[in-house]
Amino acid sequence: MKAKLKISFYLRANYFNRLGESPINIRVFLNGEKRYFGSTGFFVNRNMWDNNADRVIGRTPSARTINMALNEIELKIRDIARSREGDSGFTIEKLYSLYAGKDKTITNFVEFFEDLVLAWVVPDSFLPE
Repeated sequence: MKAKLKISFYLRANYFNRLGESPINIRVFLNGEKRYFGSTGFFVNRNMWDNNADRVIGRTPSARTINMALNEIELKIRDIARSREGDSGFTIEKLYSLYAGKDKTITNFVEFFEDLVLAWVVPDSFLPE
């Protein structure tokens, strides 16, 4: 079954930085589930944002740069979803974990235990470089 995926970028209307710009945020829908993916790190003036296209209006270098970055973010999310298309246990939370880089596949108990020991017991100063 093909997953139904919708990615939308929107301005956080209740927040402005010192320049009067709002952050561009990501919201993703996967098979009817909704998840906030966070801020893109880009800010834009409200009158330069197209709500229908979910992109910055204009052909200025900054507008083009932001729009290209938004396209890359969208492609990254779509690629992750496409690679897991046949997985019946694939959820919006799993998609977010893969997108944010928080998901690491552990194949056996030994890897799990080694990661646990390195993360909790061994201080960073003792790790080889």
